[in-house]
Amino acid sequence: MKQSLRQRLVGAVVVVALGAILWPIIFDEGPSRVISKKSIIPPQPAIQHVVIEPIHNPVTETTADFGPRDEQGLPVLEEPDQEVMAELTPEQGINHKQASPEVNVVESPSINEQGLPEAWSIQIGAFSNQTNALNLVDRLKQAGFKAYMRESQGIARVLVGPKLSKRAASDEMALIRDQFQMQGRLVRYAP
Repeated sequence: MKQSLRQRLVGAVVVVALGAILWPIIFDEGPSRVISKKSIIPPQPAIQHVVIEPIHNPVTETTADFGPRDEQGLPVLEEPDQEVMAELTPEQGINHKQASPEVNVVESPSINEQGLPEAWSIQIGAFSNQTNALNLVDRLKQAGFKAYMRESQGIARVLVGPKLSKRAASDEMALIRDQFQMQGRLVRYAP
């Protein structure tokens, strides 16, 4: 036989042998997955029927009326009755300046977008050492102030408050400055 024919026959036998070995490896589908067609649903639980009786409220909405209210539900300040004021004239010996005590005008708190009143706190200090902050909180509480601590980003802030008006917070900040010789700053209260 010729040399080239022998090489072709040997090559063909090698290719057929490799094909017989590699065919199952390449085209193996693996184990077939069988999907169960049985559905396992638990039985329906026994539900007891509960009857809820209505609540009887003895207080009606019309039992107490504290006068007119504005859109926010706050009481509206009324002007004094002119007849009563006419009776209390200086001719009767009443000095209006002595008879009427000083009236503090109460600021109505402003409402934020969440419907909560905006409040103010006084930041007394910021400490990297939490022990120092806690000591100051204790000293302020012993003096009668509503002190608390907030910690964020490793800084402990000592705050006093909250107060609904900025004026009340400023007054309290002046008291703290007088008692503790510490200058604070007003900040918005964040719950």
